[in-house]
Amino acid sequence: MAENIPSGKIAIIEGTLGRGDAEAYTEGFLEGLAKNPNVQVVAKVSAEWNRQKAYEAAMNILTAHPDIVGMFVQNEDMTVGVVSALERLGKLEQVKIVSQNGAPYGLDLIREGKLQLTNANPPSIASVMALRILLGVIKGEIEPGHFYWAPTQLISKENLSVAYRWDASEEEIEEWLKLPLPEPVIPPPSA
Repeated sequence: MAENIPSGKIAIIEGTLGRGDAEAYTEGFLEGLAKNPNVQVVAKVSAEWNRQKAYEAAMNILTAHPDIVGMFVQNEDMTVGVVSALERLGKLEQVKIVSQNGAPYGLDLIREGKLQLTNANPPSIASVMALRILLGVIKGEIEPGHFYWAPTQLISKENLSVAYRWDASEEEIEEWLKLPLPEPVIPPPSA
């Protein structure tokens, strides 16, 4: 968003607060957004990973800030609710949305031009890579106690065809099992 929205008001629809993941997503988003001093976060609302609550949050945000130009929605289930609200208010063309997950319905929203970008992290490849790390620890190829990034892909309409599927085929899983062991993050992120 910092690169693709020249200026304007931004809102964040967060997941459930208190576990640390929603807070970390917001922190990372704000760090990236800080690269553009002409955009301003005017609303930050938890919708608790719930589609209906995200719909209601978007309606409330757009009522209070009808000139919003961008929204960061922390997962694509909530994004479906936000898109419904934007459509109902006739603001889908006005508001650019970025999300996370790479869920099949999120990829459909990208295909339809309703979601601009997702940071895809499907459970299919994430679980295979977690298995690779576990097997590496069991076999003594990986030292335990390190932090590893989950595999992610930045997916837009331009590269939609390369998105990892949530329902990976046996062939895809076999290929992922052959990938090299990941390197730990040094130093690990602070809590």
